[in-house]
Amino acid sequence: MKAIVKDKTFAKLVDVEIPVIDNLNNVLVKVELAAICRTDIYVANGIIPTKENLILGHEFYGEVVEILDNVQNIKVGDKVTINPTIFGKNKDKMCGIDVNGAFCEYIKVPEHSIYKLPNHVKPKYAAFCEPIAASLAVLNVNFDIKSKICIYGKNRISELTYKILKLHNYENVTIIDSNNEIENETYDIVIETVVSTTDFNKIVKAVKKNGIFILKSRQYKPVEICINDLVKKEIKIFAVNYGSFQKAVELLLSEKFNIDSLFGKTYQLSDFKEAFDAANSTEAKKIFLKV
Repeated sequence: MKAIVKDKTFAKLVDVEIPVIDNLNNVLVKVELAAICRTDIYVANGIIPTKENLILGHEFYGEVVEILDNVQNIKVGDKVTINPTIFGKNKDKMCGIDVNGAFCEYIKVPEHSIYKLPNHVKPKYAAFCEPIAASLAVLNVNFDIKSKICIYGKNRISELTYKILKLHNYENVTIIDSNNEIENETYDIVIETVVSTTDFNKIVKAVKKNGIFILKSRQYKPVEICINDLVKKEIKIFAVNYGSFQKAVELLLSEKFNIDSLFGKTYQLSDFKEAFDAANSTEAKKIFLKV
């Protein structure tokens, strides 16, 4: 089968064997559509260290084509997406980082990672389940529905987080581009979706005394912070990872949840270099790979 694998500081398209399912990864899925995340690019170029010749990708939608006898709740023909964060014996491995991912024709996955979907599901929505779950994580922080909220950074994740908050009846929500100024002592809550040392300090100034600062982005570079500024304002900092994947599935199937504006072009697997360039050049639109 065709697969996109890490090749030192980039990626290459190669022929590999179709994976053989086993007791740990007991379901074989034919990938129909995969989505490119910045994390995939970080793995490809070596910012996130992994083994070589790793198959990239962790966001996808597909159809079950084979199962082992010990599979209870999945059948051949089911349309599915997954939680890519619970692979491995201890359910602590990430698909596309620690184990082979989804930029390929077939992927073996554990039954417990799978979420079944109706046949009428929109493929791009299904492949976008993981980012939805990631944005739902802000709801893990308990804050008042009337809070004045700023989502810092103008990108795909900030737009997605905005839509999720509005859908959950948070009315006083604003997106601030990180290139723009942000008013000091203004917000009860600031959710960052992009952060550097400069951004961090701007956000601390923007949060009200006793306010909340939510860390949302996956910044791999160190950020300098001034603890004294945090202490003086008694700011509470929460780092959030994922919300409920089941809730994410419910949202992507909801008629009230429209995220078409977040989706960009779909490329063939053979055109992955062009697709990676497109994904790396903008945070505004999600780029997909047709497998």
